Amino acid sequence: MNRNTASMHNTYLLFWLAAILVVLPGLPSVQAQADPWLILTNGEKGSINARTTREDLVRLYGAENVIDRDVDVGEGDTEAGTVLFPNDPKHTIEILWQDHYKKANPSRVTISGKTSRWHAVHDISLGTSYSELERLNGRPFPVSWGTDQGSVVMSWNGGLLERDLKDEGHVFIWLDDAPSNNAGPSGTSQKSDTASKAAKGKQERRVNQILWEFPYQVPQ
Repeated sequence: MNRNTASMHNTYLLFWLAAILVVLPGLPSVQAQADPWLILTNGEKGSINARTTREDLVRLYGAENVIDRDVDVGEGDTEAGTVLFPNDPKHTIEILWQDHYKKANPSRVTISGKTSRWHAVHDISLGTSYSELERLNGRPFPVSWGTDQGSVVMSWNGGLLERDLKDEGHVFIWLDDAPSNNAGPSGTSQKSDTASKAAKGKQERRVNQILWEFPYQVPQ
């Protein structure tokens, strides 16, 4: 290889390295454009984002699939919102608006149940197990605040998902309650067995609700 050829080769190599570095930080945005069911924490891109309006939803999914109705916000309270595909559990998603009058700029969106096409980064969705979340996070994390829906993840314990699910906005994840393990007669062996069952039950818990809370948008 002569000097000119080597120089050209190095130039192309540097060009492609620079291109990769430019693309990588925006990778979630690229994924959101390619995947219509992905919802990003920061609400910047995707079929449903922080700037979405009801008119956008009608244009994308058809008027018959966009229904205005009260949405459960917890503790028996409801708030006026919009529901996509209310009769199709796999595609149902509930939306609360920042601008209630114009029905624009979602403040939060929620999916719940056993399975859904909608998902967060890393394909986290309804039915994802605690053990899979632990693998993605790179370490165990605490689950607390038991409610009628289950128990919410309060912290990712400094793991990898701390960054991915808390980027300007916030993603709240609930898991169903682990099956109860009734303790039998006291004794070291029995206690060990009970602890083992409890640990296994924790690993088998699955996501049954995800709530995306988007950053505040200045009214336009």
